[in-house]
Amino acid sequence: MVVPSADALGRGDWNAGVFFEDVASGTVNDIVANYGIAQGFEVGINRFQRDDDSDDHTLINAKYRFIPETSSRPAFAAGISDVVDEIETTVYIVASKSFGCAVRTWEGETLSPRFHVGLGGGALSGLFAGVSAYIGNRIEVIGEWDGDKVNAGARWRVTRQFTIHAGGFNLTDEEDEFSQGASFGIGASFASIY
Repeated sequence: MVVPSADALGRGDWNAGVFFEDVASGTVNDIVANYGIAQGFEVGINRFQRDDDSDDHTLINAKYRFIPETSSRPAFAAGISDVVDEIETTVYIVASKSFGCAVRTWEGETLSPRFHVGLGGGALSGLFAGVSAYIGNRIEVIGEWDGDKVNAGARWRVTRQFTIHAGGFNLTDEEDEFSQGASFGIGASFASIY
């Protein structure tokens, strides 16, 4: 969805996705890709166009996980989206932690409920938080507060590499927005809009 996690791609891992968003200003089409430069350090690109805007926008993003998660400690990461300020540069720091009696996994993906909390500037102004949990081993449900709006969504992991996404944004407002998309990736983290 929108709230980042402290998850980061490993060296040489990558993901890519296509998303279609129905927002208050019209339709937005996104093509995203991320690549793990080094263990825990990823860079990405998000190229998108609004149907009411003839210009394409290209956002460059980066995230570094500087402390990995352990059984007693959350993971910590810092990131920046829209490095060149095409729309709005956003910097953040985030912590992510799995909870439950035992960490459950499926083909390397953590299935236990996960919580994410952080501070940001720009589009993620102030405190933000999110939670994700699996129903079974393939459907992930997500809820989040992005510092301004409530968002909710789901991901269906068709295979380890291929995921279908759907979500609602700005759910506390009359002008809620909807997004759907698909992503393919080799690595520990899947494409997101942010």
